Amino acid sequence: MDANSTNATICTIWQNDTLEFTSILEINNHLARILIPAAVYLCIILVSGVIGNVMVLLVYGFRIKKTTYAILILILAGLDLMTCLFGVPYHILSVVYPLMFVWTGFCKCVSFFLHFATISSAFIVNVIAYDRYRKICKPFQRQLSLTHIKTASFVIITVSVILASPVLALFSSTPEATGISNITGTVCFIRQDLAGTHFHQVYNGIIFLIYIMLLIFMISMYLPVGRHILRLRALKHKTSRAAAETAGMARHSNTPREIHDKPIKMDFEQKIQDEHFHSSEDLKNGEVDSYCVTIVEKSIQNQTIEFSKDIHNQDFFCSISKAAQS
Repeated sequence: MDANSTNATICTIWQNDTLEFTSILEINNHLARILIPAAVYLCIILVSGVIGNVMVLLVYGFRIKKTTYAILILILAGLDLMTCLFGVPYHILSVVYPLMFVWTGFCKCVSFFLHFATISSAFIVNVIAYDRYRKICKPFQRQLSLTHIKTASFVIITVSVILASPVLALFSSTPEATGISNITGTVCFIRQDLAGTHFHQVYNGIIFLIYIMLLIFMISMYLPVGRHILRLRALKHKTSRAAAETAGMARHSNTPREIHDKPIKMDFEQKIQDEHFHSSEDLKNGEVDSYCVTIVEKSIQNQTIEFSKDIHNQDFFCSISKAAQS
């Protein structure tokens, strides 16, 4: 829980009924009752975050091929899962004991891990943005490989540990004045002897500058990706509309089909006459050979199928010619 929010809540209580509280335990319990909705909200985040990240780890770990994107998602889900398992319980504990957080070691370790996970996630998200930019905007150039991703992950973890290390010295269980009958509480926040010092200000400035640089880099990656996707959608829509117009023109125009149908029909009739002529030669004294009749019928059926195919081909080439003219 932030010390500023704690002070604001305490000031409200002090202005309303300062004489009601005689010990830090009473003040702590009163604040905890006020913050019950926050505790419930954090519990919901804890349950949903654990379930969601576990599902992501199972799917991307066992069901999906190990690509660069899958590895990055696994790392990001792992960081989020550890944040849910350690960071959210820490905040719940801060809500339940807003003025009685006396666990100094736990305060330092969790504060360090939360800073480490936040910095690492920011770097991983930017690597994902760069990977998408390469795949979408430059698909025919060299892409990130699994070796690149493993190297980048190692560098990100190392840099994040270095950047989060000062938190171990900055954060601790710090005394917090309540302003009520000289009662003092304890919160997990920046040590009073280091708050506002050059060390504290320089560290905050470095972290802020890194986040601004990462934000600018991520925006510079996703803007070309967005423009490229919009351009592809416009091209797809234009192509679909042109294909629909071509199909409509082919359905409503019969002139080319009639022109090309005539020689095909003539060839078909000539073939049928030839079949009948050859079959008539096989007639002897009014007796028809059943075997020859079967052969003639099959030949006529084959010619009919070929004629239908010729008609379909003529329609297809007619549509292509109209599309080329338009």
